[in-house]
Amino acid sequence: MRVLCALGLAIVLLIAAACIIPVFFDPESGAWTPSLQKFHRVVSLGPGGTLSLENSIGDVEIRGWDQEDVEITAEEGRGDERARRSWTYFGMAGKQPQVQVDQFDRLIKIKAGSPEEENARPVHFVINVPHSINLTDIRINRGHVQIADVYGSVRVELDEGDIAVENFSGSLDLSLVRGSAEVEVLDLRKDDEVRITTKEGDITLFLQPEVNVRLEATASNGEISSDFELGQELPAKKVSAQIGRAEAAVLLMALNGDIRLEKIKSP
Repeated sequence: MRVLCALGLAIVLLIAAACIIPVFFDPESGAWTPSLQKFHRVVSLGPGGTLSLENSIGDVEIRGWDQEDVEITAEEGRGDERARRSWTYFGMAGKQPQVQVDQFDRLIKIKAGSPEEENARPVHFVINVPHSINLTDIRINRGHVQIADVYGSVRVELDEGDIAVENFSGSLDLSLVRGSAEVEVLDLRKDDEVRITTKEGDITLFLQPEVNVRLEATASNGEISSDFELGQELPAKKVSAQIGRAEAAVLLMALNGDIRLEKIKSP
């Protein structure tokens, strides 16, 4: 009888241990929250390589650093309190996110989740990349995107969320359905093209005072304003202008939102 009781107690303890979820104290919220495991991988790429990313739900932060490797860190569910509580209840918190990383010569492809997946859990990425890189096919269904300290080319498609680009040089193509874009572009060259479109959201573009661009901007249901002299009365709904010499191309379109051009202020 004692043997059976001991065996039963051991089974109960094993089940309880399997359900234990690691937690940590968050000083900002003043609460104990699930400790989520991180996906982490370092992949060699080198300057001038290409990176693509597909993420159903979750924020993405991409920053340039002084190394030739790409460091990928992903965490599931952080920042989504309602989802995190439900996953904790079902014993799902603390699991490492499912992230697929493939490398083909000078291309790294990252994928997490699928837009068709029901009740998809957010996966938040922090990715360090060489400063010189081509970020192509960055596709996010819902989440915020931050890109900083890189040069080359960037192409982002975002259904719902905001985009912030800082200290970038090169060609840029941003397409948003619902969300705003705040973008800083430096050292535009003759063949560079900056294209930003939003269906519902504002566009703010920061350019250097001495920039040379050909500007085409349309804000069908909003207004265009500018720190630069555009040769026509502002605010307006459509602008076609030349700033300095007509070299790089800047194409901006906001269907339901405002467009603002601002001069980058000296430090």
